[in-house]
Amino acid sequence: MEQLKTIGRELAMGSQGGFGQSKEFMDLVKSIGEARSKAEEERIVLLAIETLKPRLSEPRNPHAQDEGVHHPPRLRRNARP
Repeated sequence: MEQLKTIGRELAMGSQGGFGQSKEFMDLVKSIGEARSKAEEERIVLLAIETLKPRLSEPRNPHAQDEGVHHPPRLRRNARP
């Protein structure tokens, strides 16, 4: 938990929502950083895990065969001039 708190502080001070960081994520990091006890930190993290589980188990690609498996899009090769 202490590592999460440290990482959260570094992220919060180092960037203000840069690439790949949503407001939702930054709010989570802030709330962990502002927790007054280890028990409160754990409660925040457990709640976040419970919230994320269903979202992560939903398939992102409706054509994917395996439920919950996210396949990156295939890159097209550029035609040579």
